[in-house]
Amino acid sequence: MSATVVVVIAAVSLGAWRLQVRRHPNWATSDDARFHISAGTWTTLIALYWFLQSRQEPHWVWDAWPIVVVAAALLLLRGLNELDATRDEEFVPTPPRGVRSEARSNFLRSGAHRP
Repeated sequence: MSATVVVVIAAVSLGAWRLQVRRHPNWATSDDARFHISAGTWTTLIALYWFLQSRQEPHWVWDAWPIVVVAAALLLLRGLNELDATRDEEFVPTPPRGVRSEARSNFLRSGAHRP
């Protein structure tokens, strides 16, 4: 199988995985996680392509690309760990029921019409 076909299969797989990861509740709030997952995805694809290309004529590059692939996998893992980490400053608990109803009643003052 050629390197291009393998990379296309990997790109489709990583794309499907990334669509699933984007549904994570912390995706919108964690800049570090989005950065690490994006960097890891592209680094994995580039390193995989060049690793498979260098196998055709082995030289020192053949030894370097597996290290880059491992580094890319660590970026992906770090991004997933960042997504699962709960930060106190990003977590806003929902108020108790009584407080929510008071907030709603303050919004709809007398004379206001409910849509």
